[in-house]
Amino acid sequence: MKKLISFIIILLIVMAGAYFLFSDYITETLNPGAGASREAVSALCVDNRGNVYYVLDKDGKNHLVGMDNAGNVFLNLVPEAIGDSSKYLVTDIFVSSNSNIVVAAAAYDRASEQCSELSMNVFFEDGAFAVRALNVPCDQNVVSAGTGGRRFTSVSEDEANIYFGLYDGGRIELFAMQKGTYDIAAKLAEFRYALPPASCIPAGGSQVIVGEASGQLSIISKNDRKAVALPGGVVIGRIWAGGDGTAYIYDAAAKDVYKVRLDTLAVELMARGTAVVDADEGVSLGDFRQLYISSSGIIAGLLQRDGNWEFFTGGSTYMDNVAARKASGFNLNILGIIGIAVGAVLLALLVWDAFVGFFKMRMPLIVRSGILIIVSVVAMLYLLLSYIIAPSMRSILTKQYKDRLFTAGSIMASAISAGPGADVVFGSAAKKAMEASENVSPLHFDLISSDGALLLSSDGFEKSYDTDILPFRIPLKAYLDEAAKGGAVYVETYEPTGPRMYVLTSLGDGRILSVASSTASVEAHISDVIAKITDFLTVTGAVMVVIFILIDLYTAVSIRKLKKCVDAVSAGNYDITARVSSGDEVESLAGSFNTMTRFIRENMLQLERSNKAYYRFVPENLMRILGVSSIEELGKQSYVKDTMTVLVTSFRFAEKSTSAEELFKKINQVTERIAPVVMRNNGTVYDFKYDGFHAVFDENTENAVRAAVQIRQEAEALNAERASRGEMPVDVRIVISSGEVMLGIIGDENRMSASAVSEVINTANALVDICRDSDIYIGCTRQVFEGGKGYRSRYVGVVELKNELVELIDIYDGDPYPLLKHKEMYAAQFAQAVEHFYNRNFKEARYLFMQIVQASRNDGVSRNYMYFADQYSTGGCSNPTYRIFN
Repeated sequence: MKKLISFIIILLIVMAGAYFLFSDYITETLNPGAGASREAVSALCVDNRGNVYYVLDKDGKNHLVGMDNAGNVFLNLVPEAIGDSSKYLVTDIFVSSNSNIVVAAAAYDRASEQCSELSMNVFFEDGAFAVRALNVPCDQNVVSAGTGGRRFTSVSEDEANIYFGLYDGGRIELFAMQKGTYDIAAKLAEFRYALPPASCIPAGGSQVIVGEASGQLSIISKNDRKAVALPGGVVIGRIWAGGDGTAYIYDAAAKDVYKVRLDTLAVELMARGTAVVDADEGVSLGDFRQLYISSSGIIAGLLQRDGNWEFFTGGSTYMDNVAARKASGFNLNILGIIGIAVGAVLLALLVWDAFVGFFKMRMPLIVRSGILIIVSVVAMLYLLLSYIIAPSMRSILTKQYKDRLFTAGSIMASAISAGPGADVVFGSAAKKAMEASENVSPLHFDLISSDGALLLSSDGFEKSYDTDILPFRIPLKAYLDEAAKGGAVYVETYEPTGPRMYVLTSLGDGRILSVASSTASVEAHISDVIAKITDFLTVTGAVMVVIFILIDLYTAVSIRKLKKCVDAVSAGNYDITARVSSGDEVESLAGSFNTMTRFIRENMLQLERSNKAYYRFVPENLMRILGVSSIEELGKQSYVKDTMTVLVTSFRFAEKSTSAEELFKKINQVTERIAPVVMRNNGTVYDFKYDGFHAVFDENTENAVRAAVQIRQEAEALNAERASRGEMPVDVRIVISSGEVMLGIIGDENRMSASAVSEVINTANALVDICRDSDIYIGCTRQVFEGGKGYRSRYVGVVELKNELVELIDIYDGDPYPLLKHKEMYAAQFAQAVEHFYNRNFKEARYLFMQIVQASRNDGVSRNYMYFADQYSTGGCSNPTYRIFN
């Protein structure tokens, strides 16, 4: 249950964090309408291959998107230098025959709508920035600049160059960029033109096509000007250059498209705005929000329908729906949400696994409390800010903004009803309306007929302009019927120039007044207020967290003190005292702890005294070998059978003791010096005798050999001390043998002791006497010698013991120094003599042994061999062995 609860808590925390990080994406996917309301397509074009390019303002970024005529997106990125949509408004886009992407942009402030700079930017086919072809400063409203002021013309091309113009206060400057060079645009010509053109585009490098506000079309060169007669009532919305000496004209009133031949000035109707171009979907040419015609006559149209951006391409009679900005049917972004959920579950599992496995479901109190406090406070403040404070503040400030717009609209409506319509643009009513709006962003007034045709505009758009296709505006026709019923209609929307609010008011005579203003300043104000509230709540929350953590820390400090005391007791320190004065349950617990430790100390002292007494009789190593952990577990059933090394130690005193007291004193004196050496080398002494003891080593023979050498060193040191007191030396001999040993406990219920049973022990005991009569202080069998190769030694030979042949090794590293040096000096000669002996070359052996004995009579092995070699040299011997010569 504890594991399940911990997993649920971790999962909830991780899920909350995932939602906090991906809330915008999740909201966009689950509520597509909310995301679409913050998107706008600011520019559209199509190249001669039918690829559609457009700039999408989304999430505060300008996204440059390229899509082929099958709807496959091959380009989607935020372009360098103009990517921030809150600072740059993309006004036009053009794709040349060599796939260079030319983008016209205006640097502006969204709140004031003031434009500070115009730039013509060139990008490579993959969207990488190539060059800023032209950059000019300006100081004007970015919306009204479309009908006056300084602005770029449309872009055209020929085989060598890309052309564009700059209208600047009564003149049109023509610029060209050579394809493939990516240099700054060069000025080719300048044309005087008094009135601001409705639309303009270069036609090659020597002339421009100008659409006038009166519906007149002119072709202007340096020394000539030709007028083109268009049908009456045409409102020129856009001009595109054709590739065969033609131009395409878009009528912004009827939404018709005309084709003009530049050589003959002939005008022909290319398509009616009412012409159905997609019968399956019932789409006509006039339904498109934006339209673009390439030089080869390919038409691209943008349709906004049900919150979706839909793109059509084709000709004047038939167009295909190539792609929708938001695909219908299954939303693939759902897979993204599923991926986020799966990732959150996996992360929760990893954290939970670490919590359960690594931390063993244990976490410091201060950490656990701190996490819970921080998560709780953050969640509380987030919910409070997101669902209560922020919506309330947004609602209050938005209402204030609506009231100001409504007041401005009422003033303007009253002025229009009472006076001439020209006041919309120039009269005092507009000024009064501006003053009534206080610090609201610049206001835009449009007087619209009931059929959606523009009557008057403060931004200078021509009369009869269809209000559904006004640049940088939303289609307004959908709201006119509701406004005509009376009252004010408020529309909040998102346009290429940012968030905007409209107030539509009926004048009662079939005319509708539209008042629009950017809400960027309101949103900035809302964001500023919310940021201040967020800062205040963050500081308040941080203070609350710190206070709660300090309270928990005070409790945790007392608990940590108590834990340190508990850890000390666990480590065997029972003298510890918990000093806690928290005045709560922890202090009471500390008092109980101190009482407990006093009781433990008393019992441990008693137990320690008892254990010391026990271990005098039963070594700890013995319990380890027998596989028991405490002395209480020892019994007659405690035994083990294994391969072990047996060490037999025998000592003799040169003088006889006169009393039992003196005898035991001497025995204990020797035993106390040499027995601990066994234990230091992981051996176990199990049988003490008056003239020595037996020990076993269960790990390896090397420990036994090392112990034997150290015993001899202790014996030599003891003899030196005895000599200084005028006492005779003690003779200590050691034999080591290895084999299968049975070690266990024997006795009755009242008295038991350790004992070992093995032929190995009998062999060692038999070798002790042979070693003493051979001046061997440390003897061992061949099997033991494998673990003692690092010591000075010599091969003695084969010893016969009760029909058993044993190979005896003399380890003389612990011999008295004179004898050690003698054996070391004659080691090679001794080995040669032994080899002669066992090869039955008794005369040669006798000779060599005789030389060794002459050097030292204390070399008992050589002495015994010499006698038997002399005997065998005359009588012979078929199976020679090493024996003691009596």
